[in-house]
Amino acid sequence: MTLQLATRTQNAINAGDQFASIEDAQVVAMFLHGRSKNTERKYRRDLDAFGCWLNGRSFRSMTLPDLQNWSSTLTGAPKSIRERIATVRAFFQWSTRLGVIRLNPAAMLQQPKVRGAMHERIMTEDERESVLNAASSHRDKVLLQFLFVSGVRVSELVALKVKDFRFADDGSYAVTIYRRKTNRIDVQTHTLPELTKGIRELVDGRGADDAVFRSTGAPATIGTRAGQNADGPLDASAVWRIVKAAAKRAGVTKPVSAHWLRHSCGSRLARRGVSAADIANWLGHSSIQTAMTYIHIEKAPDLSHHFA
Repeated sequence: MTLQLATRTQNAINAGDQFASIEDAQVVAMFLHGRSKNTERKYRRDLDAFGCWLNGRSFRSMTLPDLQNWSSTLTGAPKSIRERIATVRAFFQWSTRLGVIRLNPAAMLQQPKVRGAMHERIMTEDERESVLNAASSHRDKVLLQFLFVSGVRVSELVALKVKDFRFADDGSYAVTIYRRKTNRIDVQTHTLPELTKGIRELVDGRGADDAVFRSTGAPATIGTRAGQNADGPLDASAVWRIVKAAAKRAGVTKPVSAHWLRHSCGSRLARRGVSAADIANWLGHSSIQTAMTYIHIEKAPDLSHHFA
């Protein structure tokens, strides 16, 4: 066996080491390949748990009743159960498309309904401004503002390189965003002089392949991957801590996260009358359904005068 083949085989085993055979583990490895780090980590965790439940059986032998029995053993919050079932459904759908199995037994597997709670994760204008103004450094101030204006996912933010920004003489810039979740590349133009100035200061003197948002080795990151990689790219966990620390300093008691700034972006666009299609394009959604939720929240009709 060649070294390259041996490495691929070992990676496959590691990727699906809870599955019955090397062949099944290799299918899991192929399913995980090329996904973002966060998605791969989540899928791996869910599929490892599913592999444990299989208890030596091959996933290829599963029927719909088998999968229904599996789903009935899941415990936890409905949202967590729904996400674990979604992972297994995605894996079986992908395996069917690959030709590993002929029919997809998970196609009719039901997921628990989850109450929509996006409206609970949208800050008020005052809360958002307080968080944006509570940054502890120039880098963090630019990072928070960029998260809000662009609405990017954290994984997209930390992947940004200097070469992804093109600055114009009028104080604007264009940024190329690589959206691995939806497998597309988008370009946004921002005409905000203060943000442009902030980005320019972060990238000044840097190489084209350098990360825009880099670790400083500050106390907040000591003991983390970001702290160990001083002057290297921030990792996602560091971004989440930056946002939470700003919210705490701002006195916002809600469980604010980086993704809340993405929701705030969609909410602001909906409030300003931007169409669902344009919101979806700006945020990199694969469909307009999520964007429609922002519009439903911000543009809820007032028909109460009919009862006056």
